Amino acid sequence: MASIKHLFHINTSKEKVFEALATIEGLSGWWTNKVSGDCNAGGVIEFRFGDFGGPDMNVKEIKPNESVTWEYTSCNFSWGRYMESLRQFCQTGNGEAVGSEGYRK
Repeated sequence: MASIKHLFHINTSKEKVFEALATIEGLSGWWTNKVSGDCNAGGVIEFRFGDFGGPDMNVKEIKPNESVTWEYTSCNFSWGRYMESLRQFCQTGNGEAVGSEGYRK
């Protein structure tokens, strides 16, 4: 399977970024506010976007404050928008999660 890697700067601590990527509360702050599941290695996280449904991510590997590896079998071309939302969430505490007050339609 091909992989996609994103590398960009977020002006905050690695601990804060890890929490945004590795917890249900963190994920719901920048991607969609409808997140549930198990964020531990071997778990599955479900992301829902209203009537559109959404992807399930298999959590492949977690290295605390270092990396998070998910497996997703479909391509999502809106990742760029959500990466910017992640940056905003980590730096200011306010992301643009789908369904949140700050979401731009």
